[in-house]
Amino acid sequence: MPRSVRTRLALWHTLVLALVLVTFTVAAWIFLQRLTEERIDRSLADAVTAFRQAVLAEVRANRSADDAVQDVAREFRFSGRRVLVYGGHHSLLAISDSTRDALTRAISAIDDADDSPIHPLFASLTPGRSTYATVSAGGQQVRGYATSFTVGDQSFTIVALATRKWEQAFLTSFLEATAISIPLALVLAGLGGYFLARRSFAAVVDMGRRASSIDSDSLDARLAVRNTGDEMDELATVFNDMLGRLERSFVMQRQFMADASHELRTPLASLRAEASVTLSSPRTTQEYERSLEQVRDDARRLSVTVDDLFTLARLDADEHILQPARFYLEELLMDCVARIRPLALDRGLTLDFHPGVEAPCAGEPELVDRIVTNLLDNAIKYTPAGGAVRVELETADGRHLVRVTDTGTGIPEDARPHVFDRFYRADAARTRSLSGGAGLGLSIAWRIARAHGGSLELTSSGPHGTVFTLVLPGVP
Repeated sequence: MPRSVRTRLALWHTLVLALVLVTFTVAAWIFLQRLTEERIDRSLADAVTAFRQAVLAEVRANRSADDAVQDVAREFRFSGRRVLVYGGHHSLLAISDSTRDALTRAISAIDDADDSPIHPLFASLTPGRSTYATVSAGGQQVRGYATSFTVGDQSFTIVALATRKWEQAFLTSFLEATAISIPLALVLAGLGGYFLARRSFAAVVDMGRRASSIDSDSLDARLAVRNTGDEMDELATVFNDMLGRLERSFVMQRQFMADASHELRTPLASLRAEASVTLSSPRTTQEYERSLEQVRDDARRLSVTVDDLFTLARLDADEHILQPARFYLEELLMDCVARIRPLALDRGLTLDFHPGVEAPCAGEPELVDRIVTNLLDNAIKYTPAGGAVRVELETADGRHLVRVTDTGTGIPEDARPHVFDRFYRADAARTRSLSGGAGLGLSIAWRIARAHGGSLELTSSGPHGTVFTLVLPGVP
């Protein structure tokens, strides 16, 4: 089988056309054969009817039946047809006049009724009935029609004969014509099919050539859309959409790598500078301890950033396959609030949560805990002393809604669309956690919520506070 799709399409087109033409030829040949046979039978019946009417007319003119039969036979002219009249005991009484044509030669043995090639007609003939048969005479096939009729007290059998030479020649010519025309039509169809397939696939070949030249540095290139509305335009549009998604992914990846490099460079530079300064001259024990504490803090921030980057990378690559476990969301919220409340009290804030519903969930409690902890950390960090942070839990339509509300100064309007972007930071925007993160906390929380089949949204934010809403699917 050829590897080229264009060649295969042309071959399949030719094979299907060949099947159609052969089927049509066979059906047409059967139809024509039946049609010609019916035509011969109808002409034989007309000849017998005309002969019988002529005999009856002669008898009405006071002629004897035998004389009438013989006279009518001598005068009877029917192109390509012979009429034979038999009396009792199948004795031949008369034969219609004819030149010495092929029909005459074919039935030259007709004079001897016992050896006549039309004898099978008599065997199937019954009174008042007619019969058709095909017999061989003189090396040819002869179609015969026989019927009986009565004139006075005499019974006669009329047999009309006709060769099938013309019809057979017609059918043979038809088969010869199809034997020549079908291969010629298939050759033309194959060439035409290949030309059409090549022309139709020219757009695909062009798209393949253009696509092969696109790499990671030229993802902004697009395939040409001809605006014809056909499948090729649809394919080009789909491919362009895919290129657009890839371009956005590569841009995000490059931005992610640049931001990650920047975030890692700062603590590494701090560590190197601190070590260089400490080693530049002898220090006291207290100075070495302060230097090591600084190194420890920088290393801790670096470790947090690396852990966040690793978590995001695994979530983005779908490598983090959840190990779902059944847990109760209200109990997890109570634990988070109890763990964070000392921090809130230390900053002069109130932290309230009053569970009123039972909220069974399925997922990884540690990851859900990370979402809630991040939201509470941000709420406490950006709420001034004397303010309040409130956690609410509702269950509706098989989903659990967790709202974290604070009375802080809110997030600037221009920063709100970007609070879930990675490494995004604005002066008043809550994109850092209390642990000194790199602006990845909300991004990780949003991604974890998506991995659990839920969502995390910034519901509202203004001068009087901010509301984040976490939605998680419930379980029966």
